Amino acid sequence: VHGAGQGGRLRHRLAGPYKTVRRHFCGTCGTPLYGEPEVLAEMVVIKAGSLDDSSWVEPAASIYVDSAPGWGIVPGGIPRFGKMPPR
Repeated sequence: VHGAGQGGRLRHRLAGPYKTVRRHFCGTCGTPLYGEPEVLAEMVVIKAGSLDDSSWVEPAASIYVDSAPGWGIVPGGIPRFGKMPPR
């Protein structure tokens, strides 16, 4: 991940089984860039809104659809989970 400005980090404790997530953000403007969940050390969650070109991004699943706003678009043809899916 490459970005302008100095990078910043915040460790945040979440409730439930998800433990700690190391969140990385732009040190200049505070935009969230990506996260590293402690329980899934092999995974990096990139914030699609932080990409200059997100045209290549294809969602693999929709999570937290139970709390999606009424105007939210949940894509079809991929797995849907009301909450975080089981491991």
